[in-house]
Amino acid sequence: MGTKNIKFHHDNARPHIHSSVITFLESNQFIIMDHPPYSPDLAPSDFWLFDYIKKGLTDHPNENSLAAQITEIVSSISQDEYLKTFHKWIQRMELCVKDYFEHLINKI
Repeated sequence: MGTKNIKFHHDNARPHIHSSVITFLESNQFIIMDHPPYSPDLAPSDFWLFDYIKKGLTDHPNENSLAAQITEIVSSISQDEYLKTFHKWIQRMELCVKDYFEHLINKI
């Protein structure tokens, strides 16, 4: 699958931390990045990917045609779009640190 050493970041939602999901990711050699509890949406799937997919969806008569269109949408995402999202992710994390933790850092 070409997933070796890919760092995977998602939030602590119950489906994401289910043992079958963790087992699948680890068996496919994903590196799972920790997500702090109760933090804002830092996962790219939350702040970008789901909306990106929804914008391209049309009506479907069944789940198979829906799954096929989602696969097509995700497969067509350009490298530039991923790079742009990666930069947004870094900015969001920096803002999170600044807004939520800077006052603690300044006390040290």
